[in-house]
Amino acid sequence: MEKEFSTYLFTLEVTPLNVGKAYASLPLYCTLMYRFHSPLSAQELIAAVEPLFARTKPLLLEAGEHQAFGPRQVLVTMLRPSPVLLLLHNALYTALNDLGVTYAEAEWVGSGYKPHVSDQSGKSFAKLSPHMSTAIYLIEAQFPLEGNQRYIRAKFQLAE
Repeated sequence: MEKEFSTYLFTLEVTPLNVGKAYASLPLYCTLMYRFHSPLSAQELIAAVEPLFARTKPLLLEAGEHQAFGPRQVLVTMLRPSPVLLLLHNALYTALNDLGVTYAEAEWVGSGYKPHVSDQSGKSFAKLSPHMSTAIYLIEAQFPLEGNQRYIRAKFQLAE
């Protein structure tokens, strides 16, 4: 019997989200970890990453260039890749690798990570920059992404 997988991503808060709510389209957020697949439940993932996030301080997100990004040429605001943001991404990447996850787009994680905030509903991050992000979200995504829901499974408040 084949094991069932769920698809998740981690985001840094730009616009607050409500845990337990389903969103057809997310408001502004910074992708911390692009979509990945895992047989683990949301609760198991939460337990695995909670120690990392418990010692993470709020992160300052600063806008860089506004451009079309990725194969679909989505408009995004690239972020200045601060050492703290890159360290957090890489620590999460290592933790998820240890859990045996597979990535939807492996070239967009690890050394391929490019921090950005996608434009949403005509809104751009550039007008909100600089922004202090004080939370990380675990989001479960349905496939295909077009027209399906994203469920907010957890919010990790960053240590002050």
